[in-house]
Amino acid sequence: MEKLQLSPFAEAMRQSRNAEEALIAALNGCARVTEQVSEIEHRNQIACGAWSKRNGAARSRKNAIGANCLLFLNLAGVQLPLVDL
Repeated sequence: MEKLQLSPFAEAMRQSRNAEEALIAALNGCARVTEQVSEIEHRNQIACGAWSKRNGAARSRKNAIGANCLLFLNLAGVQLPLVDL
């Protein structure tokens, strides 16, 4: 197992969350300059809500970078059940 250099699940999730937030933050930075709304193809109606809930649950409100970078995303047709943005 050690030779495969597999990280524990929690560490893999942390790295995944950080990478996702970095991409959303970069997209938001570009959108703030260009003032263009980004169209993201969601695999289903609840994928964005699940992502937001997963990332928001792991961080406090003031440190949730991804939640603060949703300004120029087109979320039409997306369901955000029980997501506190």
